[in-house]
Amino acid sequence: MKGKFISIWDNGTVSTPAEVNEETSQITTNSVEANGMEILIEELFESEDGEEYNVCPVCHEYLLNDELSCMNPDCENH
Repeated sequence: MKGKFISIWDNGTVSTPAEVNEETSQITTNSVEANGMEILIEELFESEDGEEYNVCPVCHEYLLNDELSCMNPDCENH
């Protein structure tokens, strides 16, 4: 699934193109510099059709399931 990875900070927002593997829920994106950003509030994946998905606040690489647990079996938030 194609879309964008969005990082919401206390003083701005950064977004970059991204893809989610629909089988594993792993997010693939290019690294983005968040220069000048201080406190990370939330990260989201927004699909091309506008659906928003929560990203794990621990590993930052996988989507969260409906119970807000990470879909990465190796993440401490699993």
